[in-house]
Amino acid sequence: MHRLFISDLHLRPEPDDLNRAFRRWCMGPACDADEVWILGDLFEYWLGDDIGTQLYAKPLESLQVLAQNTPVHFICGNRDFLCGKPFAQQVGLQIHTEPAVLRDQGLPRVVLMHGDLLCTDDHDYQRYRAIVHMRWLQWLFVHTPRSFRAGIAEKIRERSQHKQQMAPTTSIGDANPAAADQVLHRHRAQVLIHGHTHRPAHHQHKHGERYVLPDWRPRVPGSFGWLEQVDSSFGFRTLGAR
Repeated sequence: MHRLFISDLHLRPEPDDLNRAFRRWCMGPACDADEVWILGDLFEYWLGDDIGTQLYAKPLESLQVLAQNTPVHFICGNRDFLCGKPFAQQVGLQIHTEPAVLRDQGLPRVVLMHGDLLCTDDHDYQRYRAIVHMRWLQWLFVHTPRSFRAGIAEKIRERSQHKQQMAPTTSIGDANPAAADQVLHRHRAQVLIHGHTHRPAHHQHKHGERYVLPDWRPRVPGSFGWLEQVDSSFGFRTLGAR
């Protein structure tokens, strides 16, 4: 089994180096995999399928080409939780609710999440998340005028950026180790993979190990990372400079 896991690319609508790197990844390393898993925040924001499928036409083209030969799986993040069936049908991928559990005969059981649910110490965020994930509220939001949705998204981004600038590196926005260990134990898994925190690392827990995916807003230009699974082995990889 050969799988690739990515998250937190935060692609923007306008063409830039990040979008070009994503296309290189889709046309290159991802083509050689048996499966590709995107664990949320692929997009900087997603205001509904009616807007998103138009704004992100170019990166969606890259995904479409990839999905023609490689199964692509998607778990929504905190920036793109409004991705729905029209998005999935256009690209040709499958959306999963979290946590998704991979059960391969003879291989470690793997739990996949975006990761924001593991940040249990951030009580304000968890309350916010519970509200915006209400189905009726999501339905109401995607049926409001596009200009209104764009304004809401801009305010949310500004608030998020301000919070990141004010918070120290050891902020409560990080995943809680006990919460991660509980997920491993609950699903009788040996491996937990998630993103969201932008703190790539490999952690050992009582009930298994945890891999935190890197984001694609690198401090070193050209270094875009993902996690690769080859049977029972896991390792970080980077696209590197062209």
